Amino acid sequence: MQFMFTLLTISLMALFTSCSSNSNFASGTIDFGIVVSNVEKSVAFYKSLGFKESPSFSVPKQVTGDAGLLDYKPAKIFVMSLNGAATDTKVKLMQLEGKHNKQDQTYIDSTYGVSYQTIFVKDLSPVITALKNNNIPILAKGPVDLTPVGFAPNFLLCVKDPDGNIIEFVGPKL
Repeated sequence: MQFMFTLLTISLMALFTSCSSNSNFASGTIDFGIVVSNVEKSVAFYKSLGFKESPSFSVPKQVTGDAGLLDYKPAKIFVMSLNGAATDTKVKLMQLEGKHNKQDQTYIDSTYGVSYQTIFVKDLSPVITALKNNNIPILAKGPVDLTPVGFAPNFLLCVKDPDGNIIEFVGPKL
């Protein structure tokens, strides 16, 4: 019986190991792009939250059109990340020519699609200080204690970027 249990355990470990190593994903992060109304203002906003700016890059109109991203318009992408490391999740900001419709971001359920970002921090206190120093208002009654949800000792606070997109910060207040 012990031999069967050991054999089953080894078989399950091999199965789980092979499943996780067969992933076709090159990274454990997902980058995302945000079309903004004023890229300089948005870059400054993310920097005020502590993001690091990585080198920007341009995409020619032939590439954007052939890929189906844009209607053959060039794009300049400004890249922001939390720590400035190559392995970080990237927030790619771009301002494009033309008139664009704004999503309703009153609340996260106001529009279908990506509605908010969540940033986990070690301590909310420096975030709160940075928000106050940069005159960025905290939404509603934040920071809100997450103990009733089972996430003690964490708190949640939300802000909006210059275009009204919601950003959550989650972490303890030390």
